[in-house]
Amino acid sequence: MSDVDWSPDDEAALALAVGLLEKETLTDTLLSIAGAAAGAGLKGLNALVPAKIGENLADVLAQVLEYTFDKVLLTVDRDGAGLTASSWFARLSVALSGGGGGLAGLPGTLVELPVTTALLMRGIAQVAAREGEDLSLPEAKLECLKVLAFGGPGLRDDEENEGYFATRIALATGLPRLAEQSLASIVPALAARVSGRFAPLVSAKIGTQGVAVVGAVAGLIVNSAFADHFERKGRGHFIVRRLERQYGEAAVRARYDAVKASARPAERGAVGKSGAASA
Repeated sequence: MSDVDWSPDDEAALALAVGLLEKETLTDTLLSIAGAAAGAGLKGLNALVPAKIGENLADVLAQVLEYTFDKVLLTVDRDGAGLTASSWFARLSVALSGGGGGLAGLPGTLVELPVTTALLMRGIAQVAAREGEDLSLPEAKLECLKVLAFGGPGLRDDEENEGYFATRIALATGLPRLAEQSLASIVPALAARVSGRFAPLVSAKIGTQGVAVVGAVAGLIVNSAFADHFERKGRGHFIVRRLERQYGEAAVRARYDAVKASARPAERGAVGKSGAASA
């Protein structure tokens, strides 16, 4: 499969995916909204989160991810048609309002987190369906959950150089395969891994929204930026998976790395010109 010639459209799609997966704009958006109150970078945003929330956030999110996986992804059919039904959100809101409050005693500021996460999963599943994923398959459902772990370089202060494929490998290492265990037994383990990478993003979002100067309009911008971030990551991820199904994983990985490497000199040159101009 690796010797198959790529079509120009597929080459363009891969280049788009690299940009979506390796470039990150969410932190800059949150910092611009929070302003001076955020201090420096992601750590500054996380410092705005009350300690009681920050300490247990990853554990809480693992429960939320399991719960919303059950309510959203396990009910999706092959092409995701059920995601666009007008009654979908009403049914989900009722279900979550009844069960969300019992998730690890969520603080008041996190009460809406199950609904927010469910909406993110819904959007990711819609992107997956558009890229040809068969959402009736357990594997496709798990891939939707994995998207919430794709933060992009620099979002996690301790993993500045962790890229897309490194995250995929980290999520898969040691995780039982579907051929070996049931979906129900794999989801908790995967949710725990995803929550560790999802938590810094949620923490930054909470920290930004907690700043006193952030009004209702800015709050809407935060929510929009948060949703857009994961839609971008989901689109990139499922483009890569579509190409892997066509050309093979090894061929796609090799081309992905080449596109990523070729983009770096151009980015450094742009930064250098910007710095010279400002001087």
